[in-house]
Amino acid sequence: MATKPERSARTDARPVHSPADLVPRHLPRPGATGAGELAVYGPTGRRAIPTFSLPRADGTRVSAWDYRQRSNLLIFFHHGLACARCRAILDDLARNLSRYLSEETAVLAIGPDDAAAAEHLPLLIDPSCETARHCGLMPPALVIADRYGEIWSAWTGGEAHDLPDQEQVLMWVERLEMQCEECGQPDWPPIPAGVAWEE
Repeated sequence: MATKPERSARTDARPVHSPADLVPRHLPRPGATGAGELAVYGPTGRRAIPTFSLPRADGTRVSAWDYRQRSNLLIFFHHGLACARCRAILDDLARNLSRYLSEETAVLAIGPDDAAAAEHLPLLIDPSCETARHCGLMPPALVIADRYGEIWSAWTGGEAHDLPDQEQVLMWVERLEMQCEECGQPDWPPIPAGVAWEE
């Protein structure tokens, strides 16, 4: 979230932008139906996913390091399988898993459950929501991080679970996968002058 600097008498001062203002025009903008609240935008957010190590229902553990330098990460922080809206999002993620994998992006679901995961999706158990809090978020939330653990975009859904749909999230994942030197794609826009980001 951007905070406004003190206004000067100059009339040509650069405008102050919020994260929503910085979203490229072809990507879903927060405030639209199903777009959610954009909490982090691009590497300028300077946030990274914590180095978590969480158990699955079968007792095996999954660590953030398992994916470091191997794949991007899409993480869904949810309320639990008893929440119908969270379960619907989990089912949507499972149905689109192959599409995420084709974009070099692994999908994880993190919540309080110790029950079986949604089909084909690893469900990691975090009863205290500590991992989400370390990201500066609370469930329900979606996070996209690159293969080095840096968060490029994150949304919070609030009580209405107002998060981007799968097509919108895939657009962001595709944009992230383009951010490589071999592709020759430009970086995302830098923070405009005069914008201070709250930690």
